[in-house]
Amino acid sequence: MSLIQDDDGGRLEIRGRGFVYYYSAQGRGYRVNSEMVASDEYDIAIYASDIVPIGEDIQVTEAEKAEVISRVKRLCEKGKVKIRIFE
Repeated sequence: MSLIQDDDGGRLEIRGRGFVYYYSAQGRGYRVNSEMVASDEYDIAIYASDIVPIGEDIQVTEAEKAEVISRVKRLCEKGKVKIRIFE
């Protein structure tokens, strides 16, 4: 499992082939659908439309999805993980 921490306390966990997990500084967790890719272009495909809150039975708003994807992008850049985002 790869762990990339943000300066504000958020973190990204890359757990195998099926999902990445983003946790905000406030401890709210999101499971983001993804898959590892064998490519020179990128390491992980991220599916921005498939984000599920961890431990909560609620819908994620489009604004929340955009914020999570923005954080995931920044953390991947910090960890030198190349991603490609699909809608």
